[in-house]
Amino acid sequence: MTARSKEEQLTNRIVQEFKQLENAKITTEKIDVIHRFILLLGRTNSGKTTLRYTLANPTRVSNELCLLSESGTTESEIIKCEKPPISLTIVDTQSLSGNQDDENKLVNIYETLSKRGITRFHLICYCISFDAGIRQQDVDALKNIIDCYGEQIMPNLCMIIMRCESKTDGQRHRIRTELQQDHQFKDIVKQFGQGIQFFGALNYDDWHHGNETVFDQFRVVYNYREKLLQLFCGDVKPCGIQISPKPIPQLTYMTPIDKSLAHGVYQQSVVSQNVKRSYYIMAILCICLPMLCYCFANYIARNDNNIIHESSITVEDSAFAAVDLCDTGHHSPPHDISSKSSRESSVFHRIIDRFLEFCFPSYNSFE
Repeated sequence: MTARSKEEQLTNRIVQEFKQLENAKITTEKIDVIHRFILLLGRTNSGKTTLRYTLANPTRVSNELCLLSESGTTESEIIKCEKPPISLTIVDTQSLSGNQDDENKLVNIYETLSKRGITRFHLICYCISFDAGIRQQDVDALKNIIDCYGEQIMPNLCMIIMRCESKTDGQRHRIRTELQQDHQFKDIVKQFGQGIQFFGALNYDDWHHGNETVFDQFRVVYNYREKLLQLFCGDVKPCGIQISPKPIPQLTYMTPIDKSLAHGVYQQSVVSQNVKRSYYIMAILCICLPMLCYCFANYIARNDNNIIHESSITVEDSAFAAVDLCDTGHHSPPHDISSKSSRESSVFHRIIDRFLEFCFPSYNSFE
C-alpha cells in the first residue's frame, strides 16, 4: 500500500469517527444559536491559525512545520457548529514579539477591528506552543496586551497551550502545576480569568507515514475542542478592548529651534528689556526731579537771603574798619569769612543753573 493510499485511508476513518461522535450527541430541545466573539493572540508559530482551522474541522491535519508564520495580518472567520448550536467569530491576529513593537501591532489590531465593527470579545485567548515553551517574550507580550487594552480584559483572558495532541492527563496536570509554581510565570497565570486550556491538531508526520497514533490524537483533539466549545458557550460577559491612555511623562526637554531665528529672538528680547528699563528710569526721574527742583529752589532762596544780609553787614562794618585803620594803622579785610562764603555760594549757584538748564531748556537763570 502506497503512502498516499494510507493517508486517504486514515483520513476516511477519522472522518467517519467524527460523524459518529457528533451523531451520538443527544439534543432534547431546540436551543437558539449562541454567538460568540473570540480573539486569538500570541507570538510567531504559537498555533493561532492551527487553532482556528481545527475548531472549524477537527479532522484536519496540521500543515507541515515551517519557519515562517502563516498569519501576518488580522483575519476573521465565522465558524458554525450544530451541536451545540454556536456561531463563533474567530479573529486571528498578527504575531506579537514581546518587545516595544507590540504596542504598534496591538494598536493596528484595534484599529482594524474597529473598522469592522468588532470591539467586544467573550474570550481573549493567548496561544503558546508547547514545543517552543514559555519564554520571557511571552511574559512581556502578556504585559503589553494588558497595558495596551486595559485590565478590564483580565476576566476574559484564557491561555491555550498548543501542540498537546499527544499529552496524557498526567502530563497536562504536571504542566498546570509547573506554570502555577514557576517564579517567572506564576503571577501571569493569575491574570487568566478563564484559566488554562490545552489544544492540538493531527500531527502531519504521523499522518503522512500512516501511523495508527493519529486515531489517538484525533480523540484527544476532539475532547479539547468539546471543552473549548463548552467554555465559549458559557455565561461570559463580553469585554470591550480599548487603547489605554498613557500617562504624560514628567520630563522637561528643549524644543528644537531654528538657529537662524534664535539670534533674532534674542535681539527682540534684549530690545524689550531695554525699553522696560527706559520706562523705569523715566518713572524714577519724573518722581525724583520735582523733589530735587523743590529742594534746590529752597536752597537758592535761603542763600539769596544770606547773600543780601551779608552784603548789608559788610557795608556797616566798613566804617568800623576805617576807624580801626586810623587807630592802629593796620589794614584787615572786614569779614573775610563772609566774603569767601559768598564766592563759594556764587559758584554753587552757577552749577545749579547749569544743571537746571540741562534738565529744563526753558529754565531762566535767577542771576
